[in-house]
Order: sequence, then structure tokens, then C-alpha cells
Amino acid sequence: MHPHVRAAGAGVALSLAVAAGCSSGDDDPATAASSSPNGGSTTATPTEPPPTLPGGAQDAASDLSSFECVPGPGGDWTATGVITSSAATVASFELTVVLAGADADNPDGRQRVLADLEPDVPTDFVLPGIPASFDGEASCHVQVLLLSE
Repeated sequence: MHPHVRAAGAGVALSLAVAAGCSSGDDDPATAASSSPNGGSTTATPTEPPPTLPGGAQDAASDLSSFECVPGPGGDWTATGVITSSAATVASFELTVVLAGADADNPDGRQRVLADLEPDVPTDFVLPGIPASFDGEASCHVQVLLLSE
């Protein structure tokens, strides 16, 4: 089976991230070779965001122009994508990527802040080392929040 990859709404990803106790990713954009034992990865599919967001942040899912989440040879996953800020001025974004197994009891995740992004400039991101503490099919969710303008 192919892993499911979705751009999740703010509340879904945030609640999974909180449950997972996401650790902050380092700022090292190192990439790991990634291949899917299931024949590849799938692309993000947006879902409906819930009405509330934490601490004055704004949902910025529309600024995510590509997203991919793939398992690596060591069992950890890597999330990659592109954010193009639609803010009027330099802005910072918070990314939360959560990986959950079919039972969703033990999701794993990572967070990273992308600071000082220029408007209308595509910015690549890589979040390596997302652990998978489960076997079988996985669902990868991403949340993008605009923190400041």
C-alpha cells in the first residue's frame, strides 16, 4: 500500500503534534536518501481547517505549494516541500509534520520555524528524521502557520 500524505488542517495536525510531543527540528537542511518501499510517495491533499488557531497564528496552508513525505532506508521519514509567502512583508512560518500509523495512538512529528521569508519567493524546506514508532501504513500530515508579518 502507498503511504497517505495529506496537508491537514491546523487543529488535526496540532492535536496530533501535541500528543506526539514534537521536538523542534534543527536548522540543518541535511537531506537523507529516501525511497519508499511501497513504490513511491503521494502528494499533499488539503483538508478543511478547523475554525480556531493557536496564539494569534494564521493558517497558511495556501502558501504550501508542494509537500512530500517519504520513508528513508533507516526507518525515519523525511518531509520536503516549498512555501511561497503570500504575506505583504517579511514573515515567519511554523511547520508541523506529523506521521501517524493506522491506529493513530502514537503519532510522531517534527516542528520547524522558517524565519524571515520574503514575500513571493519560493522557499524549499526539509524536515529529516521524523521517527515512525509503528509498523504498516502511515499517514503524514502537515500544518503551516503564519507566525508574523
